[in-house]
Amino acid sequence: MANGPMGNGRTPSHPLAALLIVVYALASLATCVQDVRTGRSYITSRRWLLRLVAFTFAHNFAGVACQARGLIGPCGVLPLARTLNELSSNLAYRDRKGLKTPCTSRAMTALCLRFWAVFGEDGRFATAVACLGCVLSCMVGLAVDTLLSYPLAHFASWALLYCLWHVYKRALGTFANLQWDMLLLESGILCALLGLGCGDSGLSTVVHLVRACVLRLHCAAGAAKLTSGDQQWRSLTAMAVHHETQPLPTRLAPYLHALPLVAHKVSTLVALTLELATFVGCLPLPYAAEATFVMVLLVQLAITVSGQFGYFNFLSVALALSLLHDRSPFLLALPVSPPALPPSSITTAVCAALLCVAVPFVAFIYLVRIAKYTEGRCTWLAAGEPWMRTAASTFCFANRFSLFSNMTPTRHEIVLEYTVDGTSWHALRFRYKVDDVRGPLKVVPPLHMPRLDWRLWLLAQGRPVGGGWFDELLTRLLDGSTADVGALLHPSTASLPPLLGVRARRFAYSFDGLRGGWVRRAPEKGGCDFGEVVWRSDRGEGERGRKKEE
Repeated sequence: MANGPMGNGRTPSHPLAALLIVVYALASLATCVQDVRTGRSYITSRRWLLRLVAFTFAHNFAGVACQARGLIGPCGVLPLARTLNELSSNLAYRDRKGLKTPCTSRAMTALCLRFWAVFGEDGRFATAVACLGCVLSCMVGLAVDTLLSYPLAHFASWALLYCLWHVYKRALGTFANLQWDMLLLESGILCALLGLGCGDSGLSTVVHLVRACVLRLHCAAGAAKLTSGDQQWRSLTAMAVHHETQPLPTRLAPYLHALPLVAHKVSTLVALTLELATFVGCLPLPYAAEATFVMVLLVQLAITVSGQFGYFNFLSVALALSLLHDRSPFLLALPVSPPALPPSSITTAVCAALLCVAVPFVAFIYLVRIAKYTEGRCTWLAAGEPWMRTAASTFCFANRFSLFSNMTPTRHEIVLEYTVDGTSWHALRFRYKVDDVRGPLKVVPPLHMPRLDWRLWLLAQGRPVGGGWFDELLTRLLDGSTADVGALLHPSTASLPPLLGVRARRFAYSFDGLRGGWVRRAPEKGGCDFGEVVWRSDRGEGERGRKKEE
């Protein structure tokens, strides 16, 4: 950024941007005070929210357990030993060069290295660790009412889930680098704080922090679309390409894509309006929170009908329950929990102390993140940016959410082909990614996150995701160690004969009308070859390095 008039490399605060941030902060504070004064209760919504977030953790761990062997196993696409070695090498390099490493970042890296040193650095127990996380998540979800009677035990339980997913996310590397993977960690921190609110005032305060996360997720996503400069959003034609080009479209996507252009423009305008209008959730107005919940629900349902985005939609709606008080008509009643024993004076004092430290800090970090959305127009909170960067990079907290801010105008897919005789080539099919042009669109289980299929889609759009995993995937297919990687492939091609060569080709895909199939053609730029053919090493031609996408 060019130097501003102040000559210090910073743009002076823009009055309107600063005013919006002040209005947001004051409105959120006024709403919280109003809830405390009126005695509005959030006990039922908290019970629902904790259960659903715990279920999301459990489902995520279960999905990872099904893919861990093929992703980070000893013969996986991105072996765990290599990832841990890179983490250790990066830390040692910074020490040798005298580069400053935040103590929190060093501590979390040491935690990850120590954890996997105990549970197997080669990844052979990665599936068992994921299963353990699934079991612990289910136990926390089933014991919500009991844990709420013991606030410190509740806090420790969610801290354990957070740490377990954090070290697993670091192990998965690029395969767990999506925005909702970080949102799940942020949800774990907020859920841990929810149990510390022993009284109505403490609970209401933490509930409004969860609301701030929900509003940042949706309202900031709408703002990111408008400020990204993407032509599809500016011309209101984003929905004309979204249904066809999204990673994993549903079987209803071709029908939605076939709607007339005016319908796509109207739906694009409605989506932007609903996302930006979630700002009213922070205002102390009657039914503003309920209206915001309805808007969030409509946006997430619309996304779910057209495409599959793992547990993102479910988690977003679960967090949006913080917008509903106990007497809200949208909140289903739960069986009455047994009366909890009043916490001891020591427990109450500890919980109060934790909240007194955590709530102001989290609120400040959230305000700094909101200020960053002004693209340098508000520098009043610039002093807190190092804290925010540490929270985001180390703890995956207060992350920048900008979902769908740039639309993909043309769908590209990478098709892997293999040969056993050096002459005839056959396509390698995956479980969920688009590859077969003849069959119907594939159905992905609800909330499931096929991580390799997603990364292949991102790579095909020209977005390299690092880690050398694509070359490793081709190597695993050639060296015959497909027992692990085969779990990620379609059952029809999971068991392969010894391969002589593998190649990757890049095609442009489009819907074949309403028949549910695809039309495949050569891309407009670059041709179909995605790198060179990789031959088995004993063939005498050696191996090659994949060409990088431009």
